[in-house]
Amino acid sequence: MAQVASSIPCRGAWEAIGSANVNAGRNLLTGIAAIAPNDVWAVGTYVNSGLVYQTLTEHWDGSAWSVVPTPNVGPGNNLFTAVTAIGPGDVWAVGLSRPGNSTTAAQPLTEHWNGNGWTVVSTPSLPNSSTALYSVSGDASNDVWAVGVSIDVPTTILGPRGRPIVIRWNGSSWSVATAPVPQAPSLDLSSLNAVKVLTPTNVWAVGDGLDFTGSMAVSPDTAFIEHWDGGIWTQFTVPAQPNGDFLIDVQGTANDLWAVGGKGQVGSSTSDSVLIVHSTGTTWTEVPGVSPQLSANLFGLGYLGSNNVYAVGASAYANPGTSQEADYTLVERWDGATWTLVMSIEPSTNDAFLAIAAISANDIWASGFETINGYAQTLTESMCAPPVVTNVAPPSGSAGSSVVITGSGFSRAIDVEFGATPAFSFHVDSDTQITAVSPGHKAGMVDVTVTVQGTSAASSADQFTYLQSLPGAAQGSGTFQSRTSAPPPLGVLLRRSDEAMSRLAVWVTLTMLGLIR
Repeated sequence: MAQVASSIPCRGAWEAIGSANVNAGRNLLTGIAAIAPNDVWAVGTYVNSGLVYQTLTEHWDGSAWSVVPTPNVGPGNNLFTAVTAIGPGDVWAVGLSRPGNSTTAAQPLTEHWNGNGWTVVSTPSLPNSSTALYSVSGDASNDVWAVGVSIDVPTTILGPRGRPIVIRWNGSSWSVATAPVPQAPSLDLSSLNAVKVLTPTNVWAVGDGLDFTGSMAVSPDTAFIEHWDGGIWTQFTVPAQPNGDFLIDVQGTANDLWAVGGKGQVGSSTSDSVLIVHSTGTTWTEVPGVSPQLSANLFGLGYLGSNNVYAVGASAYANPGTSQEADYTLVERWDGATWTLVMSIEPSTNDAFLAIAAISANDIWASGFETINGYAQTLTESMCAPPVVTNVAPPSGSAGSSVVITGSGFSRAIDVEFGATPAFSFHVDSDTQITAVSPGHKAGMVDVTVTVQGTSAASSADQFTYLQSLPGAAQGSGTFQSRTSAPPPLGVLLRRSDEAMSRLAVWVTLTMLGLIR
């Protein structure tokens, strides 16, 4: 497996972290999902020596990104667009595959990680259509949803016709589920770009579509929002955007939902502004975001709480909407009152974030691409702040003592050490407290440190004194207490000149981003 040795400085700011590439050609990461600080998955695609797109999967183990082999279906293009993690041995990646070249109809692609390897999982056959999956989300191992678009094949003289597709995993197989049909307005070609499964009876999806006369689009892109209550889909009104709009990700809770995308700028046919909408579970309203440079769009959401939401994307500083477009990564944060820009690293003269995974307030990942020698290469950046230990109680004891550690930034802790010895066991009680069992150690004073993505700095507040040595005392590794579900990935939908069946009109196409020369 290709591996890039790396580490995270954890200085409370965004840092570029070296990620792996299969070759020097095109590689990019379109989705990312996190289970724990040392268990993060990113997916996407690369182009092999035969100029065929192949699936790409990478894993972060706490110290390095490694390419993990994934199978491909047939000799044609295979692409991953999104990933979600239910648990350490239950991860799904979705996208599309083609039996031949880019003129052949695509079929949905789903692959599963069981803790040991990735395998292709068959999906229902969809005749007379070209179908791609753009997003995947689940609330349990037996309730996973994937959404996308299914386009009629062949195209008639009336122009492209297609509709959203929804498939659902019940723990043993995928089946085609009821899909919404956008009605306001009725659209010739429409797609679901993202799905968020809260419960089996509370599912949200966002998308966009447009109308055609022949091969020509005759309407602006139109965003829509749909909700599944366990019986029917209901469409919700999106604030009108006269110059067109799209929505590409949705995240949050039942009473605090966000969706992001882009909208056309007034007086321009090539430039966009960010689009952010919010709902408390009923109506949706637009919330102002920040649109830097000449054009900007948001492609992914990381939800941590009502006063801590991140959105990522790209902003064009040159030639927006053309094959020569040049972009910077874009990060924005909601603090409960306003959206503000957050500085990120620009490793090249053309790069973008396509997805984000928020593990905790002090551990966030974004993925996408940078450009090296004219080709896209994988990009991962992390915003990390180390935990802080402010007290250890009791301050002294022996091996086997129950020790309460207080401080901040403890959520998702993966290690607790007394000196250089791992705690016999520990439990993360909250973001501000850990209960640990001290390991065997010789008499004397040690610093108690906590590791999440970074490790707490030693100080007088974290000291624990062993009163006596206890030969042969049990020593073992701490155990991470995982939660039952991980932040869904934040899918990105792609449209390329040779992969024409992707998202309908999202601005960040590989062609427009200059990835196809």
